Amino acid sequence: MTETAKSPSASDERPIFRVVSGPFATGVKLYAPGEEIVWAVPEGWDEKKYGKHFAAYGPSLSFEPLNEAAVKRMEEHKKLVAEKNRPKPTADDERFKKMEAMHLEMMNAMLAMQAENRRLREDTEEKSGKKK
Repeated sequence: MTETAKSPSASDERPIFRVVSGPFATGVKLYAPGEEIVWAVPEGWDEKKYGKHFAAYGPSLSFEPLNEAAVKRMEEHKKLVAEKNRPKPTADDERFKKMEAMHLEMMNAMLAMQAENRRLREDTEEKSGKKK
């Protein structure tokens, strides 16, 4: 039911991985570390009867890619996992953004007011200095 790779060839378009840490069990066969696996759903696989084939999922770090197709498959899987694990915005995040915007607006207003007070003070000092 599952295929073991004979020898990885550069022309093979199917992803071939080597089990690095294991053993890796598929429910059908137990793969030992160092054994090579073709990461493809075999023809005639009955999903209703056997469930999803392990190749329907992405390879984990317990596998080493042996050809270009495997490297590509591993990169795609890493991107999917990163997207899935990315934090989702919550109501608290939205509230924090609004509070942060209000805080920045308030701080800018305070700085503008301080700058205006400083200008007025300098102007009054110049006028009083000139009169003396």
